[in-house]
Amino acid sequence: MSAHQRFKYRMQAFGPGSTNERLLRNNTQHPPPKGMRLRVRAPRRWVSVSVRQADRENAEVDMQKPYEDRTDAKTYLDDVQCQFRLQPHPRDEGSKPIEVWISERLLARTRHLGQAYELPLLSRLPSAGATTYPEIQLASMEDELAFMFSVVSDQVLLDAIDPIREMLRVAMHDPRGWSLIVETP
Repeated sequence: MSAHQRFKYRMQAFGPGSTNERLLRNNTQHPPPKGMRLRVRAPRRWVSVSVRQADRENAEVDMQKPYEDRTDAKTYLDDVQCQFRLQPHPRDEGSKPIEVWISERLLARTRHLGQAYELPLLSRLPSAGATTYPEIQLASMEDELAFMFSVVSDQVLLDAIDPIREMLRVAMHDPRGWSLIVETP
């Protein structure tokens, strides 16, 4: 085969509008046949990729709902738990602290959302150790959690945050020099 014939063949097989290009663009409608080799355009070079029938079937099964467990509350039951503790002022001897527990992964998700939305108090939630928020910041903390309630649709996270909001409301309606302590193991 001459160089011109090889060039012409490559243009037909892998050029614009070819079957391989259409398969790469929309491989869910037209999966490649068993054992077909595709040429994928990578930056500055062509890379050959072999697609086997078994790999394609496994990918379809695995990718249907791979992250579905993240929205199931049962997933977080065995997680390490972190504590939100509303501590009364030391002079207030008759009051006991109010505690709420949350999964470490859900606490991390809350912290990351706080960083993503540039919420100053939620972005300071600890990844290790403890963080203390004085009573003057509790109203702002509740405002940030309320904002998250309005923009986030993750029901598992919202269910975990709701008791924290209730605890903060108690502190705002009954000021006693509270401080919020968030502890991770």
